[in-house]
Amino acid sequence: MSMDIESVLKTMAGAGLGVLKTYPPELRASFQAMLAEQREDLALLGAARAAGEIDAVEFQSELERSEKVLEVKLLTLEIEGKAAAQKMAEAACEAFRTAIKVLV
Repeated sequence: MSMDIESVLKTMAGAGLGVLKTYPPELRASFQAMLAEQREDLALLGAARAAGEIDAVEFQSELERSEKVLEVKLLTLEIEGKAAAQKMAEAACEAFRTAIKVLV
């Protein structure tokens, strides 16, 4: 039996996006892009398991590795977002400081 990777990715995206529904659209789009980047790896992993080329233990191990890869990518995105937010806050406060200096 072959796996329809597009259908599986759509299901995965739906599951992840369900968790992210209250988050900004940019984060949801980034999540979908990250899943798309893992498409080929996931397709190969699913095909190998379906064909009996790897056993359940190896499949679980590889799936956990894929989950960690996705988690690291999302954490990197979070860090980048926090750094950008910090820079924006600093710039806004500096502009306020400058505006106040003109008044004083």
